[in-house]
Amino acid sequence: MYHLADILARLCLVSVAATANAYESPTARRAYYAEKSAPASLIYLEVAERALDADLDPLELIALSWVETRHTRQVISTAQARGPLQILRKYWRRKHDRDDIAGGLRAWSYYRARSSSAQEAAGRYNGGGSSSGYAIAYQAHLEKLRRAADIFTAHRGGAR
Repeated sequence: MYHLADILARLCLVSVAATANAYESPTARRAYYAEKSAPASLIYLEVAERALDADLDPLELIALSWVETRHTRQVISTAQARGPLQILRKYWRRKHDRDDIAGGLRAWSYYRARSSSAQEAAGRYNGGGSSSGYAIAYQAHLEKLRRAADIFTAHRGGAR
């Protein structure tokens, strides 16, 4: 039987591989794995652990981090959104927060509580609506993660 941490670590590989496979060139794919896959894995696992601590679905937050930044910490958008979950600090960051992930978890919790589905929450989080390309990409990655999680847990008798 796998522990939940083992499953999250295995799902990390699925998410990181999805980013690498987006590169058409084998050289670019190898460069991604060599330079960015390890830092992306650490961010992925941090987001997942903190989602669990906040009683949020870690797969939903992993998918959000993937669609926002491909699990990159130091990204700043043209709208000044920051961190792996791309939060607007003026709305979501609090003085006591240790980083932008806390604000992202707060924002996700807010939108998820007011939405009937994760895809709808993703559309609201991004401001594009539930049928936007963003929300559709989010849902596709979330479904990929859930399928992989189902395979891992079925193969080893569930998670503890």
